[in-house]
Amino acid sequence: MNKIIIPQSNTNDEYVFIIEWKMDNNVFVNKDDHVLSIETSKVVEEIYSENAGYLEKLFGINDKVKVGEVVAILNENKKNIKESIK
Repeated sequence: MNKIIIPQSNTNDEYVFIIEWKMDNNVFVNKDDHVLSIETSKVVEEIYSENAGYLEKLFGINDKVKVGEVVAILNENKKNIKESIK
């Protein structure tokens, strides 16, 4: 299991907003795939996967997320995941 964590883009932001998920739950993500986009106070930033695995989203679009927070998990196998998080 690997985690996708919100990076510190600039020193002023404590929170960011998820504005786009590029993939659905349980889709296989390859290393270096563009997984989601976040909005900081200054820019929209693309977040890429550092590992491979099946995506399990923990937050939805427009959710406010703290910098350093885990927003998704990359599992080794598909899981029974609810699609309520978009």
